[in-house]
Formats: sequence, C-alpha cells, structure tokens
Amino acid sequence: MDTPTQNRIAQLHPSVRTEVTQIIQACDQALTGQAKVRITQGLRTFKEQDDLFALGRTPASIPMEKPPKNRSAIV
Repeated sequence: MDTPTQNRIAQLHPSVRTEVTQIIQACDQALTGQAKVRITQGLRTFKEQDDLFALGRTPASIPMEKPPKNRSAIV
C-alpha cells in the first residue's frame, strides 16, 4: 500500500480504518502485482460534497425539463 493511500486512510473515521486497510490489502494481493488499489479521497466535507453536486447541476451542464403538471418528475 502506498503512502498517499495510507495518509488518506488515516483521515477516515476510526471505525472503518481497519476494514478499509484489510480490503485494500486483499485487493492488492488478488491483483498479484498487475495493478494497485489507491484511495483517492479519504474525507469529503459537506461543503466539498455540495460544491461537487452543484457542478453537475448547473443549468449549462445538464438541461433540466419540468415535467407536465399531471406527471411526476420521477419515472
């Protein structure tokens, strides 16, 4: 397991650190050197999540149509 992944795991909630470490070690072992698993983000704040969500919901990025008055927006 590489140092960036270890550093990101250290930012996770203590209740999941051990399990995440075990999962990554099992994946690395199963991949037998063909590839490595890397955690790219260990903690995302509510603000970061809201900002990312907003990026995908801007009018320019996704045209959103209003459903007819007699139909639900959920299909």
